[in-house]
Amino acid sequence: FVRRPTTRMGTVWLLRHAFNRYRSGGSDAAEPLPAEELLVFRAVARGKLPLRFHARNATDIRTALRLAAEFDDMRWDVVIDEATEGYRVADALAARRARVVLGPLYATPRTSMERREGYAARTTNAAVLHRAGVGIAFRSGGEGDPENFRTNVGRLVAGGLPHAAAVRALTL
Repeated sequence: FVRRPTTRMGTVWLLRHAFNRYRSGGSDAAEPLPAEELLVFRAVARGKLPLRFHARNATDIRTALRLAAEFDDMRWDVVIDEATEGYRVADALAARRARVVLGPLYATPRTSMERREGYAARTTNAAVLHRAGVGIAFRSGGEGDPENFRTNVGRLVAGGLPHAAAVRALTL
């Protein structure tokens, strides 16, 4: 608890506040945005740099999509990392043209956070997202053994993801 914010609501406020400061030209009576930060905000606002949200459960994914909708004057390129429950909000992700970076899919959660937020993982997640038209890619998540990474992708193919889509997502 040494980093702030420590809540989901605090994190959303921080993002909303930062982009509202950008909208106002980067000025704030208390603290203007440094020039380097303005460049990054400009790139994100114009869709040149993706805005990545790490969200496992459907509620957090919806929150990210609502936040993006609040700033509809900006061309955010939204990318959701992990999206363990992406299958629950696939239509909303597709409507926003958000992309998802999945992985890895573990047979059992490895950390306390995964136990709380990754309990609804399904091998059909990638297939549901693909059918909805959501762009997907896979990441290793620090998995050191390439064989385990390929096995994970195989589980997603067994869950209904077309082989060609799996190869594309694996090689992006």
